[in-house]
Amino acid sequence: MAAMNEFGERLAAVWEGGPPIGSLPPKLIPRTAEEAYAAQTALVARLVPRFGPIVGWKVGAPSPTAEPAA
Repeated sequence: MAAMNEFGERLAAVWEGGPPIGSLPPKLIPRTAEEAYAAQTALVARLVPRFGPIVGWKVGAPSPTAEPAA
């Protein structure tokens, strides 16, 4: 999951005022929900000390019968 940690770090850098991410190498594109959540975890770990604790999550699903994701 080192690639997802790197992806999370890149996302955090944008949140902190860095330049937008133009494109990602294939290794940094999550292939599964587990990988996407790993990148999200890395992002949160870096941003919480600066912006404070998470107070809620936005969740959604592509249809009323689909499993929601955060």
